[in-house]
Amino acid sequence: MNSLMTTYFEVLHETEAIRGQILDSLNDADLAFSLPNNPTLRELFEEMGAIEAFYSESFKTLRQDWATFRPTAPHPMTSIAALRAWFAALDGELHSLLMGFSESDLDKIVERGFSLPVRVQAGIYREALLIFYGKLSVYLKAMGKPLSEQMQGWIG
Repeated sequence: MNSLMTTYFEVLHETEAIRGQILDSLNDADLAFSLPNNPTLRELFEEMGAIEAFYSESFKTLRQDWATFRPTAPHPMTSIAALRAWFAALDGELHSLLMGFSESDLDKIVERGFSLPVRVQAGIYREALLIFYGKLSVYLKAMGKPLSEQMQGWIG
């Protein structure tokens, strides 16, 4: 296992766990909730899934061109179960890609309008998750949904 996964995987896993806690607090009907002039909760989850897939692709190709990003799911995720299954598949692919890098591969450069090493790109993906949770916290509070203890401590 490379050093990124020995030092980063637990933090990534714990960060991803927040998503599961959020899904635990929702039901299928909640996915239609939206705030004025904002996407539905379903669309917000779909966008994050598309972002995760986009990051996985960047680990395969060492390129990330945001001009080509399309924030959509392969098909509408109309249930919590569908979201869970999709994110499990996305997480599995991302973890497999990160674990597959050799130590020297971690220094390979990802071109994304600027250049940075794979190990930094992985950290930026985690930051995207935290930004997503910040958005979700607004929705959850507006819906009167409880925030998990971890989400309260990590996101507020």
